[in-house]
Amino acid sequence: MRFRPLGARLLAASPAQRPRAPEALWAKLLRLSSLLFLLGGSLGGVVLWLSMASKAELAVKAESAVPVRVAPAKMEALSEIIGANSTVEPISFVNVKARVTGNVETVAVDLGDLIQPGQILLNIDPTLLLAAEKSGQAEMTKVSNELKNSRLNLERQTALFSQNLIATVDLENARASLDSARFEYARCLEQMTTIRQNLKYTTVSSPLAGVIKDRNVNPGEMVQDGDLLFTVGRIDSIYVVANVAQEKLSRVNIGQEAEIVFDSFPHEVITGYVGKIDPSTDLETRTFRTYIKVKNPQLRFKPGLSAYARLKYQHYSLTIPSLAVIERGGEAIVFVVENSRVHLRPVKVQPGPLGKSKVIEGLKEGEEVVYYGLKSLKDNDTVDAKKAGGKDFEG
Repeated sequence: MRFRPLGARLLAASPAQRPRAPEALWAKLLRLSSLLFLLGGSLGGVVLWLSMASKAELAVKAESAVPVRVAPAKMEALSEIIGANSTVEPISFVNVKARVTGNVETVAVDLGDLIQPGQILLNIDPTLLLAAEKSGQAEMTKVSNELKNSRLNLERQTALFSQNLIATVDLENARASLDSARFEYARCLEQMTTIRQNLKYTTVSSPLAGVIKDRNVNPGEMVQDGDLLFTVGRIDSIYVVANVAQEKLSRVNIGQEAEIVFDSFPHEVITGYVGKIDPSTDLETRTFRTYIKVKNPQLRFKPGLSAYARLKYQHYSLTIPSLAVIERGGEAIVFVVENSRVHLRPVKVQPGPLGKSKVIEGLKEGEEVVYYGLKSLKDNDTVDAKKAGGKDFEG
């Protein structure tokens, strides 16, 4: 049944059906019912208009949110490769000196030659020492006989003295004669030992496996005991000296692992470790020398050989995607998301591996930054943020 206002029902009723009342009262009732009808319609329209306006405002707000992709600042274990051009150097140097005086007869090696332990480097003329050995041997025979006779004489003198056939002074003389013979024998023995040792020194041999770095003597020259003949670089192990950029000094440590690729052996990767660091910086190249120790048992890697070193640097750092960092006027800034709005914030960052930037200051772990959708983004914009790795955006 359709509802009709009271005034309408009264007007529609026949005069006979209308309740009896004064005409003025009926007129008032009609005006009142019409007014109520109009007010009811107006209120409904207002409610409907407010509902539609609210929905429109929400739709405008949703349409104005900028779609972005965000990623949190997080601590990560990073593995960074520090590369540097390098050259091979001996791991140590040994000075080979003359140990006997004489004329150099032959020199068997030259500058840069590879040598093995015990290899003959030089010969000194042994003629004078051979003559001294021959003379010393004759004297040694004479002194040995004198020592033997002195012993026999003391034995006889001792027997005679026990029979009271000689005086005490004769026995003492026999003992003194033996002591003198023993002294002469010891002197000659020491002299012969020195001569024979010097004869061995006329042949100069390498004390180790290495390379001739310096040669200071030629055949026919006279050398004295103690003269420097050669400088030998030890290369059974070597140093690969890497020239590392000075700003990476804090990332290089003793014992750090390294990989080496030599220009002469491009298909081989040789492992080593940092043995020592020279922290003084070359003023021209702005690099410091890092000494990487590498085993070289076959002596394949020679001093001066070029190589490329890769140092592995592992550490923990707060990171964000490098795409999130904007450079403006020499300052790095990022958009930080807070309550669906973005705010510009200056940060200090360093380049990191694999598309990441290391945060030095300006962000805390867990704070989210925008790294996709930055083109038209402004400070305090409302955003529709999607987490990194989401499928709603193509990165």
